[in-house]
This record gives sequence, C-alpha cells and structure tokens, in this order.
Amino acid sequence: MYDEEIEKAILYYLIFEQEELSLDDKDFFLQKHKQIFAAIQELKNKKEEVSILSLQQQIKGNNKEIINYISNLAQNVFGTSVEYAYKQLKRLSKKRELMKITEEIKEKVKDEQEIEIYIEKLVKELTDLNAEGEKEETFMDMLVDTANIIEKKINLGANYDNKYLTGIFDLDEVTNGLHPEELTIIGARPGVRENYICITNCK
Repeated sequence: MYDEEIEKAILYYLIFEQEELSLDDKDFFLQKHKQIFAAIQELKNKKEEVSILSLQQQIKGNNKEIINYISNLAQNVFGTSVEYAYKQLKRLSKKRELMKITEEIKEKVKDEQEIEIYIEKLVKELTDLNAEGEKEETFMDMLVDTANIIEKKINLGANYDNKYLTGIFDLDEVTNGLHPEELTIIGARPGVRENYICITNCK
C-alpha cells in the first residue's frame, strides 16, 4: 500500500525545490526513502543546507550509489505537482496507519471494560489522523484561486459557463458577478485592517 514514484517525487521536492512539507517518517514506506528523509530532517535540525553533497555526507553507505539515486529523482516529477504528490503520499500513509489501528482495535476491544471511553478516544485518534496533512486555506490562497478562475474565464470567454461569476458567493449575490467595462471596488471602514480589492473586467 505505497507508491514508489510518489515517494521519489516528494524527496525531489524536498531536496531540489526546498519545499516545506508537513511530513513524518511513517509517510514513507520504503526503507531507502525513510533513510533519505531522516537525513534531510537531521540537516534541517542542524540548520545546514540540504543538497546532494550534504546528504552524501549525512547518509552512511555507498556514497556513489546514494548520489546516483538522488540525482535520478527528477525523473519522477514529470506530469505531477508538489500538491498532487503530497496529497497522494498522505493518502497512502493514512491507509497504512488505518490498517494498523484496525489491527489494534481487534486486540484491545475484547478486553476493554470502558467501551464508551475507548470509542471516544478512537474517534479522536481517527479525527486527528484524517486531519494530518490538511493545509488550512488562507485568505491569500483563496485570492489566488479566485484570480486563476477569473483568468480562465476571460481566456475561454463565452465558452465558460457562468463566466462573470467570481466564485466568492457573497460578492456574486451582491454584484451579480463581474461584467465587461465595469470596475468593482470592495472596501471596508478605516481602522479594521481592511484590504481594498479592485477587480477590472474589460474586453
């Protein structure tokens, strides 16, 4: 219950793209990948640069083999993105962890006296597991997503359904979406840390 190519892609993003991802040793299934990930974490903890050379020094074993392996990680990122690879890695990790929890339940539930308390603890554990790797969407994330939608609508023109809607439901209800040759200004009262957003939709 793992994907070797996804694991390689994540290691590529950690080493070569310097991505900051919320990961744990258990997120990797293959021992070689666990070893590389542990070396990355050790370098970060020591505030040292993460690179092929630093990993070569950090990992014990055949240095030439390590360098060749890490150098070829780039072959596994074509046609994917860090967001997709991260979600897939976490999904598989959760499956393995859920299988482990399931086996533990079989052993513990037989002798459990306070079953209601045990169920509550189990629900919390499963909720925490499900929340792992979930990124809280910030205002900036929503703004970027909305801007991408607007750009797509403009590019596709009449071929895009509801092309003048922004995706911000409250705004669309008030303005009925954006329209050609209009300037929509959104503001707030002074002193409440307002942001002014000007959105222009012109032909």
